[in-house]
Amino acid sequence: MKPFVKNVINTDFDLISKELIRAREEKKLSLGDVSSRTKINIEYLVALEKGDFSLLPKGLYGKNFLKQYSKFLGLSLDNILEIYDEANEIKKEPDKNLFSNQVVKNKYFLAIPSLLRNLIIISIVLVFFAYLFFSIKKLNSKPSLEVSHPPDNFITNESSSVIKGKTEYGVNILINGDVVLVNLDGSFIQKINLKIGINEVVIEAKKKYGKINIIKKQILLKN
Repeated sequence: MKPFVKNVINTDFDLISKELIRAREEKKLSLGDVSSRTKINIEYLVALEKGDFSLLPKGLYGKNFLKQYSKFLGLSLDNILEIYDEANEIKKEPDKNLFSNQVVKNKYFLAIPSLLRNLIIISIVLVFFAYLFFSIKKLNSKPSLEVSHPPDNFITNESSSVIKGKTEYGVNILINGDVVLVNLDGSFIQKINLKIGINEVVIEAKKKYGKINIIKKQILLKN
């Protein structure tokens, strides 16, 4: 089947009629030959090739003659019928711009007054940017970190002590450089060994791409 390329500038029936004539002449057929082989009245064939579709029977009959003739000539039915339908619409609404091809995809949305619609759009944009701002701010901020044990300047006679605390979900905790298991609720607990004298304990909370929060504790182990 021969390809049929739609010319977006021509929007009337002349485009179809010229293509029908071209295809028929390429096949070296007369209108009489086509009429005898397709059983279409020769008057209708003349009307089709003149682009005067008002001479065709009303309704689907005229369109069916166009389909039958186009198929016989080996033309692309989809493109031919698309142009035919567009030309019909333009003839029905002559006051519209011939070059306008606007499609209303959501009549309910367009029915909203333009001011209200613009306010809704602006609100959605503002909410999106606010969410983006706070997400970036949270990503780049220090993670929360609380150490419930030991208290400040803790003194003990035990050779070990427990470090307990809480952070955010998804944050890594290191105590003196060692990674500590963090529970789903953000809590953590770790036992460390102490040496006689003052022991400095460094607790670090690290986000994957954010800053680090550090708390330092001193534990005094007596003799």
